Amino acid sequence: MSKLRKPSVVLLVLAGLLAVSTVAAAEHVESHDEDTVFSFGYDDVNHFLAINIGPNDTLYECDLQNGALTATYGEADSDGLIPVDALKGPDGVKLFDVRAQLELAEGFVKVSDPIEYSGADGECGVSGVVVAGPNGQINHGQFMKAAKSLLDIQGQGCIVRYLAKSDIGKTDATKLVTSDVDPLFEIGDTGDITFMTFEADCSRGNKDKEAKAEKADKGRSESDKGRPDSPGKSADAPGKNK
Repeated sequence: MSKLRKPSVVLLVLAGLLAVSTVAAAEHVESHDEDTVFSFGYDDVNHFLAINIGPNDTLYECDLQNGALTATYGEADSDGLIPVDALKGPDGVKLFDVRAQLELAEGFVKVSDPIEYSGADGECGVSGVVVAGPNGQINHGQFMKAAKSLLDIQGQGCIVRYLAKSDIGKTDATKLVTSDVDPLFEIGDTGDITFMTFEADCSRGNKDKEAKAEKADKGRSESDKGRPDSPGKSADAPGKNK
């Protein structure tokens, strides 16, 4: 993969860059109502939006909020999805701590050792896309579009709102106007990403929708009692104005 055609520099994306109003960082609590863990980060040199999302009751805590991590990028697929093949911090390969037994899903037994990041298809895998508008511009709307393409999952609304409330694409370091677009830009092999990690309750919204749908269906079935199997067309009944 070609290197960026600009001076090689190491830039740290400030955590405040991705600050989200009224949203607390991930904390594991005994009630454990939040069923989903979600992380996003941005490499402003490579214009790369990185995302991890998964269940919040598996063996390891997929907390990526740990300062800047150096990512190694793989080859993009036909949809432009780019896997993060490696993640390293100051102490080496990124490690994920084991989850407490009381937070594990039924049937899981706590393991003893943390696990190393092993690629986009491994535990706590990260992938992403290069963010760019039709003319290469980058703004909040382009980040939202990119995120929605990455979060093609049921209940994605509970996740997208974290990005929607953030400053990403609104600050000088995360936006790019058309006049500043480099026509020779290509993503490099590596880059630095600072992540924000959150826990979200994505099941509650789905359950509420299911409950409302069930109530509506029940209401319809009750109102249908006593009706003939073929009620006919009321507009054609005698005495109706045509």
